[in-house]
Amino acid sequence: MLEAKSKSQSTHHGSRQGYLIFAFFLAALYLVFRLYDVTVQKNENYKDKLRSQTTVAIRLSPARGAILDRNGFAIAENRASFDIDFYLDQLIRDYSRTHRGRIPKIPISVKRKGKVITREENDIVKIVAESVEPLKKTLGIEIKLDANDIRNHYRTQPRIPYPYKADVDFNTLAQFSERNLGIPGIEIGARPIRTYNMGAFAPHIVGYIGRPESSEQVDEAGVEFEFVGKKGVEEKMDSHLQGKAGGKILQVNYRGYIVPGDETEEPPTVGNSITLSIDARIQHIAEDAMRGVGRGAVVILDPNNGDILAMVSVPNFDPNVFIPKISPQNWKELTTNPTAPMINRALSEYAPGSIYKPIIALAALKSHAIRPNTLINTASSMFIGNRSFKDWYKGDRGPITVKEAIQWSTNTFFYPAGISTGIDKLVDMALLFGIGQPTEIPLPEGKGILWSPEWLKKHYPAERWTTAYTANFSIGQGAVEVTPLQMAVVGAAIANGGTVYFPNLVKSIQSIDGDVKATFPTRIRNRIEFDLADIDIVRQGMLAVVESGTATKAQVPGYKIAGKTGTAQFKTRLQGRTVSDQRTWFLSFAPYETPRYAICVLVEGGTSGGGTCAPIAQNIYSRLFAMEKGETIAMNYLTPVEGHFGGVTDYVPPQANGGATAPGAIPATGTIPQESNPGDAPAEVSNEDDDRKPSRILPQRSR
Repeated sequence: MLEAKSKSQSTHHGSRQGYLIFAFFLAALYLVFRLYDVTVQKNENYKDKLRSQTTVAIRLSPARGAILDRNGFAIAENRASFDIDFYLDQLIRDYSRTHRGRIPKIPISVKRKGKVITREENDIVKIVAESVEPLKKTLGIEIKLDANDIRNHYRTQPRIPYPYKADVDFNTLAQFSERNLGIPGIEIGARPIRTYNMGAFAPHIVGYIGRPESSEQVDEAGVEFEFVGKKGVEEKMDSHLQGKAGGKILQVNYRGYIVPGDETEEPPTVGNSITLSIDARIQHIAEDAMRGVGRGAVVILDPNNGDILAMVSVPNFDPNVFIPKISPQNWKELTTNPTAPMINRALSEYAPGSIYKPIIALAALKSHAIRPNTLINTASSMFIGNRSFKDWYKGDRGPITVKEAIQWSTNTFFYPAGISTGIDKLVDMALLFGIGQPTEIPLPEGKGILWSPEWLKKHYPAERWTTAYTANFSIGQGAVEVTPLQMAVVGAAIANGGTVYFPNLVKSIQSIDGDVKATFPTRIRNRIEFDLADIDIVRQGMLAVVESGTATKAQVPGYKIAGKTGTAQFKTRLQGRTVSDQRTWFLSFAPYETPRYAICVLVEGGTSGGGTCAPIAQNIYSRLFAMEKGETIAMNYLTPVEGHFGGVTDYVPPQANGGATAPGAIPATGTIPQESNPGDAPAEVSNEDDDRKPSRILPQRSR
């Protein structure tokens, strides 16, 4: 019996030992499975978690492509800027570590699904303010924080370092490097920064850059761009100029400090470069010529292909003031200045006055309303209906041809010539030249107003078109409006015999390696078919304008220049009073035999086209011709041109000085005079250029 009991105990002990072995085997099997799961199946997941705890991801700023002139001169490019950067996420992490996980919070209101809710956000300004204290004490740097800017950056660009101080001077950089404060999240960083090499040089063409204002301005990864183009080519070609951001993974040790040298990097790329049609030398010549002008514009075209060689608007600004961020004071000065330095006057709309007359002459000739040898008797005034339409010249010229009418800008020739042609044919000719239509330049532009019966009916349905309107249209008065660029296109078409080009500003887009991504070839808007004798007589008239007419101040010895002056009356409000602020013009091309340049000059508040604008053109032409002979153009850094109203005078109503209100003319206020019979109203005086009035009342004059 004892033996049986002993066997029973032995069997029970063996069974328990078997259970233990089996349990141990199951535990070992589970451990092996877990080890496999952790090391193999969930390896990437744990690696990602570990990486997020021991690394810092940084976005590396890309470089914008350069903006070049037609010869490769860099108008806008990049340079290295050494900045004090705040890595906001790292500052928060270090703050949490040193404050035992306590992060200051602030309540903010956000809109979700049409409802405003309140949530908490890290008080990044307080965190930054406390973190930068060692900088103040050790380096003696005055710390001024823009709370709104920091919060906005934290909310919209958390992956991009906040550039607290750009362009750090060498002494600060040396002190920072030498004393290496070791503050996690505050470092010296180098990034490409935009620079405009010539200062206030073609700023209305090039534009400037700034921080994005729209949440839709993001890169391929969906991250908001650091900088975007704001105006000009910088804005219109921004998608091409933007480079691709790179990235850097920095290793962080157990104390939260970045481990130097232990990093992974994908370098950023440089954006495509834009080559313009602008010739920097010609642009510089035109900029110099306009520096004494308070308000105005110059456009220079190649009449053989429509390339814009220069486009100047004054007053202007230096786009470098926007880098890295414009100060509130500078922004206020630019945007509240009454002379409007941010406006591109070359693409703005103005009454053309008598520079419109070559269009009228060509329409009259093409329709056979007049011929090159047609004589029209011209006096100091003429009657249309029962009202007097005046010429700017007080004497009678007698019978003159269209050539002489252009030479002396005789209103009393163009009134009947325009009426005989008819408004429809006058409008058709203007349309062929592109008047009242966009030039399709890749910049914001005015399209002007092509005054016509249809326009009047649309905007003033109670009014009817009369011969008085046609007469006024024929001297470039009334509601007609053009841009200096549009009139330069007209001058170029007359110069080349009738080919109207779309003006071209951008020539090509190319990568940093020189690969051409796109080109923008010459485009023709219209080829106007003229009888050779017709366009030649208009060209001869414009040549006579400079040789012995209203623009002798445009003469350059040894060269033939053809041109047309114009002065359009205008009034504006300045400091509580109404002032006369004439729009003075000079449209020209040269050399006469083989034109290479078509130039349109506009000055606001000038005395006359011949007295104010022709000398500016003379300055430009003389330097262009000298450049062609090998003279070097000194490319100096340009400071902004200050605007002024020095040319305006107290406004005197036309009736008080022998003039009269234009028949049915649409004044600057946009209202039509309440005349009982607009067709019988007296004509507005076209203050034409009379710096060399004829001594005798003859079709030709000698002096």
